[in-house]
Amino acid sequence: QKPTVRDPVPYKAMLKSKVIWAVWTSAFADILAIQFINMFNPQYLKDYLQFDVLRTGFLASVPILVQWGCKIFAGFSSDMIKCISETLKLKIYNSIALGLSGLFFIILSFIPNSAPTACLVILIITEGFIGFNTAGFNKCGTLHARQHAHFVMIVKVIIQSLCILIEPFITNSIIQDNTAFQWGAVFWIHATLLIAATVLFWFWAKA
Repeated sequence: QKPTVRDPVPYKAMLKSKVIWAVWTSAFADILAIQFINMFNPQYLKDYLQFDVLRTGFLASVPILVQWGCKIFAGFSSDMIKCISETLKLKIYNSIALGLSGLFFIILSFIPNSAPTACLVILIITEGFIGFNTAGFNKCGTLHARQHAHFVMIVKVIIQSLCILIEPFITNSIIQDNTAFQWGAVFWIHATLLIAATVLFWFWAKA
């Protein structure tokens, strides 16, 4: 039996592809926002919203659980929808994941810490929207690159590692005293990146 011969990875063509760059830019904005929530959610709840330690520990897990549920829902619902093109589905789901989460970051920046329940609800909704990335840029990379999707995934892993490294520097350089202005500035930075990536993906993405 002859050994299977794999097609060489077209690195040059992939690096020139606007679709692939739309995937990677969305991945950067999305993963950076996820790392922000995962890393600094407890600090936001305890030091800014003034929840006690016990409630902070429990409440910090809620947005992550909601995101997990939204990921599963997005994956199944995307596969079940047959009335629109695959490209349009990718754009819609990515807009929910990045665009709406960016919008809710902006909304969150205007809610004072005197309304901690409202802040928590908006934060949970924001994290939930991010979960729709399953059927957005993540699916786009696989569909477009096909048998070469592993290269797209490798770069996304590198992007994830980069986000893990730089997110603490971004947030800690701004949040010094846990003021509303400082938290709002961080929310706006991530919102800007998310919305910009959404627009880029809408024009460049293709299944």
